[in-house]
Amino acid sequence: MRTAPAALVWILSLNLGNSVALAADKPPLGINLHYAWCAEPKADADKLKRYEGFWKVHLPENADEYNDDLHVRLVRKCAYRLAELYAAKGDAKNCRKMIRWLEANDGSLPGA
Repeated sequence: MRTAPAALVWILSLNLGNSVALAADKPPLGINLHYAWCAEPKADADKLKRYEGFWKVHLPENADEYNDDLHVRLVRKCAYRLAELYAAKGDAKNCRKMIRWLEANDGSLPGA
């Protein structure tokens, strides 16, 4: 009879562990928290996955769709991180894509 509660606790702990793991893969709300969350993993592959997710969520289709200066800065910083991570991975095609986006959209570059 004592094994049933122990088994139940074990099953519940498995479910709780899965919930915690799933929550760790979900970005926090708020663009600044989401951006900071992208840099947390130690492995570049995990960082790349998170920054790609940030890019998909926060890159507006048109320049007039940015919410504020923070939004502009963090999307631009994300492009730099993606270019760096693609370069480290040896993915020249996507690295060039990010560099071209930065050349066209980064107002701090001369001639942009």
